[in-house]
Amino acid sequence: MLETLDLTPTLSREEYRSRLSTLRAELRDLQYRMGDHGISGIVVLEGWSASGKGVVLSHIVDALDPRWMRVHPITAPVDQERCHPFLWRFWIKTPRRGMLTIFDQSWYGRVLGDRVEGRVRRREWRRAYEEISQFERWLAADGTAIIKIWLHITRKEQGKRFRTLVQDETTAWKVTKDDWQQHRRYGRYLKAVEDMLQRTSTAEAPWCLIPAMDRYIQRIRTLESIAGALRCAIAGQEAEVSPPAAAVVAGAAPAGGPGPRAGGR
Repeated sequence: MLETLDLTPTLSREEYRSRLSTLRAELRDLQYRMGDHGISGIVVLEGWSASGKGVVLSHIVDALDPRWMRVHPITAPVDQERCHPFLWRFWIKTPRRGMLTIFDQSWYGRVLGDRVEGRVRRREWRRAYEEISQFERWLAADGTAIIKIWLHITRKEQGKRFRTLVQDETTAWKVTKDDWQQHRRYGRYLKAVEDMLQRTSTAEAPWCLIPAMDRYIQRIRTLESIAGALRCAIAGQEAEVSPPAAAVVAGAAPAGGPGPRAGGR
């Protein structure tokens, strides 16, 4: 799948600023409409080290009302979490209705880093594909919009970014031993990424592949992907639930409870 992704598009600063402003306003409006309809949303943010996940995350967060969103940075499981099935620690972080939750890395670590670095047995990461797909199907069936983002750069570009970061003492700390390990094993990780995309991109939760060579394209396409998925979720809810005019009570709260508009913008 990744071999067909065009990594060459660029965007001028002027067009970037114009589109960013429009997208920020649209995302905020979509967030409020999600609350009105009782729709929950999950953004899964994945990608290569140095692909710009942190900057993209800050742009997503800046566009949204913080009262109705949560960010969960995912690290290695602690002892208590290891006592449960691996998806348990993600289940308990899923959003309530009307909320948007962003996972900065996610359950896909089981079929990426855990697989490549040998932290789990082969049968465990192979079984995880179906476990993950079932998990996402259950969420989608319950009315959760799932947006999965993969930020893609080449091995050459990753190495270039690492070297630039380590040359500056104020940013050198951002490149860890694990990052260099991923760079050395880029080919193995690429195989794991391709398997992940092919086996877990579903109608309910498709992957959005974002070229991240150009920072402006990366940010705009990520925000566009999120906005597009939320628009579809809202349109689907509106088409499914269209009560007769006589049944609508002016000022009544939506079925999912009071949405973000309840306290004003």
